[in-house]
Amino acid sequence: MLQIFIPILLFTSQIASFALGKEPTQPLPKFQEAVSGYTYQFPRDDFSHDNFRIEWWYYTGN
Repeated sequence: MLQIFIPILLFTSQIASFALGKEPTQPLPKFQEAVSGYTYQFPRDDFSHDNFRIEWWYYTGN
């Protein structure tokens, strides 16, 4: 049983390493960096901003 299992395991691990080791075919998108000192202006800043990778808004208060 091990005589069959080990070659299959080695073969599949080689295929996985080739598949996972490739560079992406399309360039990754460039996102704007969030920096301190930004002046918010509403209503311009009230909606989503696609040029940032993550946007997190929350409301605190009553």
